[in-house]
Amino acid sequence: MKWRFVDRIESCEPWTSIRGRKAVSFEEYSLLKNFNRKGTLPEALALESLVQLARWLIAKSSDFTQIGTLSKVEALKFEQEAVMGDSLSLEIRILERKGMSIRMGCDASTSSGTVCQGTIVLDAQPLAGFADPHSLRSMWGEISVPA
Repeated sequence: MKWRFVDRIESCEPWTSIRGRKAVSFEEYSLLKNFNRKGTLPEALALESLVQLARWLIAKSSDFTQIGTLSKVEALKFEQEAVMGDSLSLEIRILERKGMSIRMGCDASTSSGTVCQGTIVLDAQPLAGFADPHSLRSMWGEISVPA
């Protein structure tokens, strides 16, 4: 089973930026209760949502010939928690491209403010080694808002 952490892609400007949404589900909200933390979206899943959105930006920008693999989290600051029913607004902006390395600014927020923001680095890889390009194009059609 493959988890999807981006529910909707709202806009994409190739090799520049992408915006999307992710709804916090009851299951995600409940993951930390067993660790005596009130139900919130785990920070690792917020990061994974941003990374998946960054992967979509690389895939769409390269006409589904490349995908990104996370190589570094340069900085990621969590300012508040996301809870069940929240809709995370996600944004990725390309800050710098050096060869196959892509440095990106990322933000996740809810209607009540910023959840996290920071900088991540992904390395572009041939998509065919990770996923079926045809399947990924189909999924893009399902989750992206037509331009």
